Amino acid sequence: MNFESGSRNHAQFNLDGGITRGRTNLVHAAKDPVQPPQEPAIVSLLARCLCICKVGHNEYVVKSAIGTEVGIPFGAPFAQWQAVCEQLLATAMQP
Repeated sequence: MNFESGSRNHAQFNLDGGITRGRTNLVHAAKDPVQPPQEPAIVSLLARCLCICKVGHNEYVVKSAIGTEVGIPFGAPFAQWQAVCEQLLATAMQP
């Protein structure tokens, strides 16, 4: 293609792809600082009560052996963990 003088790399007209362009979309992935509980007391409590724990939306989600899920907020005391796990175990053991 023949262009008139001054048409190449013009700000509004990029007819031949002459303008060098960088990335148009940048995606930044952040590492989530929240992990499932690592404290040995909570881990042993979950194992004893046959429960698993995962990170939910603004809370931990504790799931029993029969699929019942209960949310525990981040930073909850051990007594709350114990009450929830004992309740899930008692529910799972009922006939």
